Amino acid sequence: MFEKTHDRKHSVADTLPEPAGFRRRFILWGGVVFAFFGFQLPHPAWCKESSTIEANEDARSITFGRDVKPILREHCFECHGNGRSKGELNMDSRESLLRGSESGRVVELGRSQESMLIEMVSGPDPDMPPEDEGDPLSDDQVSVLTQWIDQGVDWSDEDYVEPYHLALKPVTLPDGEGHPIDRIITDYFKRHGIKPAKPVEDGVFARRVFLDIIGLLPPRSELQAFEADSNPEKRMRLVSKLLEEHSLFVGHWMSFWMDHLRIGSALDSAVFDNNNTEKPLQWLEERLEAGDTIDDLVRNILTGEFLDWYATSIAPKGEVATAQGRPEMQSAHILSQVFLGVRLQCASCHDSFVDRWKLSEAWGLASALSVESLEMSRCEVRTGEFAEPRFLFPELGEIDQTLGTSGRRTRLAELMVSPRNGLLPRTMVNRIWARLLGRGLIEPVDEMIEHKPWNAELLEWLAAEFVRQDYDLKKLIELIVTSKAYQLPTGKPITKEKKAQTSKASLPEGSSRDLSNSDFVFNGPLPRRLTAEQIVDSLEALASPEATRQARSIERAWQQPNDAFMRALGRPDRNVVVTQRSGTTSPLQSLELMNSERLEELVTKAAATLVSQEGNSTGALVETVYRHLLGRRPSNAELRHMRKAFGRTLDERSVADLLWVIVMKPEFQLIR
Repeated sequence: MFEKTHDRKHSVADTLPEPAGFRRRFILWGGVVFAFFGFQLPHPAWCKESSTIEANEDARSITFGRDVKPILREHCFECHGNGRSKGELNMDSRESLLRGSESGRVVELGRSQESMLIEMVSGPDPDMPPEDEGDPLSDDQVSVLTQWIDQGVDWSDEDYVEPYHLALKPVTLPDGEGHPIDRIITDYFKRHGIKPAKPVEDGVFARRVFLDIIGLLPPRSELQAFEADSNPEKRMRLVSKLLEEHSLFVGHWMSFWMDHLRIGSALDSAVFDNNNTEKPLQWLEERLEAGDTIDDLVRNILTGEFLDWYATSIAPKGEVATAQGRPEMQSAHILSQVFLGVRLQCASCHDSFVDRWKLSEAWGLASALSVESLEMSRCEVRTGEFAEPRFLFPELGEIDQTLGTSGRRTRLAELMVSPRNGLLPRTMVNRIWARLLGRGLIEPVDEMIEHKPWNAELLEWLAAEFVRQDYDLKKLIELIVTSKAYQLPTGKPITKEKKAQTSKASLPEGSSRDLSNSDFVFNGPLPRRLTAEQIVDSLEALASPEATRQARSIERAWQQPNDAFMRALGRPDRNVVVTQRSGTTSPLQSLELMNSERLEELVTKAAATLVSQEGNSTGALVETVYRHLLGRRPSNAELRHMRKAFGRTLDERSVADLLWVIVMKPEFQLIR
């Protein structure tokens, strides 16, 4: 930003008529001297009395911390803040900003229209930020910077932190009938001039909800019966039926919680040198089998033996190298990130440069979990100060320092699930919405406080309803997947300017998640990649005998070691918290899909089962494979092509090749 792209020199002489001889040189050098001393001395009070600033007395008072810093953090600090000085421009202090860049001064005090900063960020095609490095500033943001410069570039409240409104705000549903989510979304569509598409066909819906709720593809017989059913309530009935299959629900959502809570196994990662992950893993399965609601899960994490087991399970090989790596701090990171959408990784080392959190706050939360007093470290240097146990939001209540470990953890649990803590339900609602529709109401999902939702009414209403339903995860999922919003065709992520539309085959990572919440426009769910576990489970189910498949009693992929195949398809080693798996493709994935011994084993086993059950008719086998893996019948053209490629009959090797071809298709690998 602000590299040397302009030849013009910025000085007070720029606006003067061009005098001749001595008078011209006197005025020019006088302007240079004035500019030098005016920019090097502390900000003078008399500067605020300039005629330009007086002309803006009616404008609202702009302060740095409240109004300006959020804009610079979002659009400029990547190149010009936190110690970075691209193009020799640094915005970490008033002095460094006024010093300018390699192209000259970027701010003219009291004269925004003569300031390079305003010139570079304004207009229909602004130069900054570069198009490939961030979104342009909105008109309101440019106006804030303009007024700030005209008012003298006040820097008095650098440490200002905008208060976060914890309590949920009441939302009145728009008039009308139908699903509450759809009433809010219908109003949203009207405001954005969007005409929604029709809901997806039955086969697409069935495949979507099977994968989203229990992580398995619909058996062919059940899919055919569902499509033939004429009951208008059949979609709601299917959702209810899937949610009642509790063991299958747990088998699917185990992977979600293992990713979030960083519960792995000795088989998942070389980071662990013991089998101490066994107890946390068993605990998690028991809690999900017991049907813990989210508030119950938080309480059980904090008040039982879990944290003590967990402390040994996340210890890396050898000595803990850093103070930030100690188990209490790791647990604080996980609790805040997963349940509050707050990342404390930076603040556990020093006061964060990128958000509001301070060193004392991160260590205070860790101290509330610890069995001993914690001495704070700043950038790996001991401070000699001991952290006071505290919650991140002390306005909800304090944690008595005299309490023992159990008492402090119990008190922390009370504060986490307090009815006044709207951040917990907002965060969980946002996570589940992102999981089911491809993008959260707020992105990134782990930065809940720093960003505004693309639909604040929907987020607040869903969070309040989640609380009213006693933090029941199944009821939240049911609420979302029975809405027409969920049942829309997967759409193209678009901006408010209706530009840069991506193709239907593209994935969220490179498109929708990179759009700011203010720029993103919802027009339907986004395509999502099947997880590694869903791909393995789908092929394992196809390889199982029909009776086993109907009973759905296959071993689930989460119970299996994390091999090279699943790792290439995105299953993490869980040595860090993973709240969203990547949806982008990579050469490694392509190579693994083409050459994987695990995939060869899966399709070979499935081929043998299919031939033994269906015979060797090409037509019957192709229809079975298409129905199971894609949720639809093959077209006549596809069937002709398969018969031409494989002949009228298929042996096991040919069926394995057929399965491999279908697995390679984006139609199989995506949830549409």
